[in-house]
Amino acid sequence: MLGNNSGTFHSPNFPDVFPAPFCINYKVQVAQDRVIQLTWKKLDINSDTQSSPCMNEVQLYDQSIGPENEIFKACSSYKLPPQFTSSGNVVYVKFVTSQQPPFAKGFEASYISKVQNFCNINFNTSVGAMTIPNNPSYVHQNLDCKITITIRNADYIILRWIKFGPQLFQDTSSCLNYIAIYNTSNSNNLVTKICSASNRIATPVASKNSVHIRYQIHNYNHLKNFHFSYFGVTSQQLHRNIVFVNASCEVVEWYYTASFGNVVIKKTSSCSGNIPVIPSVVPPRKMASWVLAVIISSASLFSAALIITSGCLLARYLARHRNRYQQMQ
Repeated sequence: MLGNNSGTFHSPNFPDVFPAPFCINYKVQVAQDRVIQLTWKKLDINSDTQSSPCMNEVQLYDQSIGPENEIFKACSSYKLPPQFTSSGNVVYVKFVTSQQPPFAKGFEASYISKVQNFCNINFNTSVGAMTIPNNPSYVHQNLDCKITITIRNADYIILRWIKFGPQLFQDTSSCLNYIAIYNTSNSNNLVTKICSASNRIATPVASKNSVHIRYQIHNYNHLKNFHFSYFGVTSQQLHRNIVFVNASCEVVEWYYTASFGNVVIKKTSSCSGNIPVIPSVVPPRKMASWVLAVIISSASLFSAALIITSGCLLARYLARHRNRYQQMQ
């Protein structure tokens, strides 16, 4: 476990070759009411060719190790992972190896602790997470707070909703408690307003460099908080999926592949007028030829057996009646 207000940690034997296969967890914990800003200084854990598969990786988790708290996995030796700001005072880094590439030196990272703001917050790291507001001194107060997330060179910022407190959205009809998201500091540029936790996984926001979040919570208690993470995406990282096409136009969904699934960022259309409503259609599965052959053979055998059985029964019936006729004579 790593403590203090700042520090550095690295892979075993750094800057020499690390053991493999191997797995180790690093727990970074700072004082209460502080958050952790994590910066990667070196990541050299795989082969030096970009086409090589990732046999070794570092995994970053906020608060605790688990799929819902995973921020990212990184393995590239060509690009350092983004700087990260935690939601609380604990972060886990997991280093998993399966082979020892020649000349790979491992990884090195540093961290510093910062004062945790609970109401009006500014984040300027490429990825981050936060639990809002999680402050006992706010109990029974009415909160009206703002969060500003600034990421350089990001065309889109994706907000991943991890957890909503069970009492945050009790009265969904009046939208008394809500989370409003804007793509600029102008309150007229509202992207969405969240008053319910139903089917809420991720919210992509098209914005050059920044997202602004305003939340209101009436009569706050610890069951009226929420936890989310964020990360920036460029247009070059999006994948293209054609969802509709005809002779004159097409509709395309652009999505980003995240660790928790695909996030549809936008939909474009070359069709005139409104974008056609495209229902989700699951194409029928093709039946394998051998399965079809088995079914046909089975049906043929069943038909033959039925004919033979019917013939046997008919022969027995006729023989029985012939015997009776002879006895009567």
